[in-house]
Amino acid sequence: MTHTQFGPSWSEDRIGSMLTACGIEFRHTDDPAATAADPLARQQIVAWFQGRMEFGPRALGARSLLADPSTGEMRRRVNMIKRREQFRPFGPSVLSEYVPDLFGRPIDAPFMSFTLPTVDNTAIIAATHVDGTSRPHTVNPGTGLYRRLIEQFHQFTGTPAVLNMSLNSGWEPIIAAPEQAVAFLFSSPADAAIIGHHVIINKP
Repeated sequence: MTHTQFGPSWSEDRIGSMLTACGIEFRHTDDPAATAADPLARQQIVAWFQGRMEFGPRALGARSLLADPSTGEMRRRVNMIKRREQFRPFGPSVLSEYVPDLFGRPIDAPFMSFTLPTVDNTAIIAATHVDGTSRPHTVNPGTGLYRRLIEQFHQFTGTPAVLNMSLNSGWEPIIAAPEQAVAFLFSSPADAAIIGHHVIINKP
């Protein structure tokens, strides 16, 4: 296996029709990766809904809640959205070539399966547990839109990773459909959702 995106997907026309029918204000973007990287670099939290849904226990860049991993405050904010205890760990999605810088050695973990001690947690402090470990999701070159998002975020901030959590809150299952992503956005303090090529801002 090279990926786990075996779940359902929705066409751009289907997403746009749903948003229009619900009277939701949105704009179109030609580049979802760059569009997401900008608010992330400005300390905003983004619901990311792209392509086919992941199969399995981890969010791996198809149904993800994303944030800047380099500030401790982001851990508190994401925990508030997720409605979970402060002691529970997080994981970063990391550009694979920077894994040795953060964890001391190269490792291939495309399914976020391994917990490792960090050697430089300043870049991923929000994704580092109290015991000094983290569970990285390594993202290899040429693996698509999510990789380009992290590359763009790295260009903006110098941080080669994003904080990556499953797109849901509380004890709800991971979001599968675009309607659920919209409901999540407007019932949470998340700042924006990018659903396919559609951008929705959660206004105060």
